[in-house]
This record gives sequence, C-alpha cells and structure tokens, in this order.
Amino acid sequence: MRVAFLENKVLQVGILIDKGADLFEFTYKPRDLDFLWQSPIPLRRPFVATSALPEGAFHDYYYGGWQEVLPSAGWAEQPYLGTYQGLHGEISLLPFEAHIKEDSPHRVSLHLSTRCYRSPLLLERTMTLDAETPVLSISERLVNESPEDFAVMWGHHPAFGEPFLDDSCVVQTPAKMVRVLEYHRNGLWEPGDDYRFPQVKNRRSGELQDVTRVLPKGTRSVDVILFGASTRAGTGSLIGGNVLDSGWPGTSAYSNAFGCGRSTEGITTIRGMAARTTARSSHSRAGLRSESLRRSRTVPR
Repeated sequence: MRVAFLENKVLQVGILIDKGADLFEFTYKPRDLDFLWQSPIPLRRPFVATSALPEGAFHDYYYGGWQEVLPSAGWAEQPYLGTYQGLHGEISLLPFEAHIKEDSPHRVSLHLSTRCYRSPLLLERTMTLDAETPVLSISERLVNESPEDFAVMWGHHPAFGEPFLDDSCVVQTPAKMVRVLEYHRNGLWEPGDDYRFPQVKNRRSGELQDVTRVLPKGTRSVDVILFGASTRAGTGSLIGGNVLDSGWPGTSAYSNAFGCGRSTEGITTIRGMAARTTARSSHSRAGLRSESLRRSRTVPR
C-alpha cells in the first residue's frame, strides 16, 4: 500500500495514498508524540467483507487517524440522485494519484487527486510543510464535472488520542452556543440545542458543567456536540447548526504544555512549546513509498 511522508525537524506527517489520502500519523518529533488516535483494530489492505453493512464500508476500514469526508457526512441513509453515498461518503475509501510538487530545504509539498465513482466530483489536495513553521497547510479544489448541480457535504474527520489526549486537555473554540444531539445510550450530556457556551447539563449528575474540559477515560461516554456562533432570534436554537463567526477549534493538553488546532490558513498548528522550536527548524523532506503499515505504539496507562 502506497504511503507518503512529509517531514521537517518539528513534524512528521504520514499520508495513506491508497486509502483516501488519510493522515495516519501526525507526530511532534521533539517528543515523538503522535496526536492521532489509533484503533486497536489495525489497518488492513482492501478486502471483501462477509456481508455489506447498511451504512457502507467506512467502519470496516476505520483504524483511527484523519479522514476527509465527501460528498456526504454522517449516515446518509437516503439515496441522492439515484445512488447511495454511504457513511461519510466515498472519498475516504478511494485511492489517490500523488506526486511530489516541491522538495527543497525550505518547503515540501505533495499534490494528490482522485475522482469519485458514484459522484461526478474531482478532488485535488495540496499538502505543504514549511521548514520553519510547525504547520501543515492544506489547500483543496473540488470540481463538479457534470453539467448539473450537485449538492455536497465536505469536511475533515480527525480523531485525536493518547498519549496526547488526556483529562488535562481543554477544547478552545469561539462558540457562543452548544447543541447536544440524542445519539447514544452512554451519552454524558443532556441533549438540547439551547445551551450557552460552555455550560451543558450533565445527565448523570443533573448539574451544569464545562463541556470544553476533556474527561477521564473512565467516564465512558459517547456524545455528539455541535458548537455554534449565535441563536435564532427568540428561540435560543442554533443558527446553521455548528457555524462559527470566525476561527476554528483547538485542543490544548496542559500535561504536555502544548496543543493542536485548526485555522482557515494552516489546517493543523502545534502551539505552545512547539511554537518555540520553529527557529531551529531548517530542513524539510518528502518521500513516497510502498510499505506495510503495521505500527506499534507505547501508550502510558
């Protein structure tokens, strides 16, 4: 299976070319710390399942990491223009074409592209690491190659995990309102769409609690939470679901004294201690190769 690596002295980013151009590694090298969650179920080469899941094959191939979501998000139970798109669309299961756009001491850049097979869409993505910044920049272009209008839901699906993610982490967002969906029987937060950020009712204790603080693993909760900018006049309900006036979310781990966040200019940025190392970053490199992705990690208990 083909993979690509973008690397400077601060970051190493692994891209799975033959499966959705997923990011399977996002490592802060000074601490050898990968921000991305890795499932106990390892990534496998493409295989034919014994039976097809109603929602499609996303879960069969989900190993954690960071996927792109296109042309639909969520379960997509209803057909669109005569076909089913499946959970989170088809992009995350497709192979990409890839070539190194730049590989210099100052910058590395990888260009990727693919065409959907159930949707008339062409996706191009360019991923860049500059030698002197701990930022992965992502630039994308989506083309509807049909003469008809085609509606899409388009986003990214990163999963953060240990050893970065722990109960010292706090989510930063410029939200003003919070919406909690009715999703799972083990949900911790009371469903509702009229919470004023960041206080949300804990359904187990009955008390309002700061929803931005990451709780210990032993909490064992499964929740879907949307952050929004404002409310519909007179109702308290979120306008546009999870639309923010400005900015993107970030997560800081106080136990590690740094964090990871997204912005409209540099998709993922290492803040705090990592930011102070950028002046020492003077080399970058890129590489494409085929290799097994059996990886082992030691996670503190």
